[in-house]
Amino acid sequence: MMKKQAGPPHCPLVTVDSITKPSTAAPAETRSDVEDETRAEKAKKAAMAVEAHAAQGQ
Repeated sequence: MMKKQAGPPHCPLVTVDSITKPSTAAPAETRSDVEDETRAEKAKKAAMAVEAHAAQGQ
């Protein structure tokens, strides 16, 4: 018969609050729209950085 070890359990129980309400101060845009805009902005900045780096190499 094995004795129990003192301390936290090996696999702690993780609880998630699945009932969330959007903040009243939150924008009307959906999260995916904001993420898409952010990705497009990052891609544009990356392209500009590549162009600037190429121009310096000339």
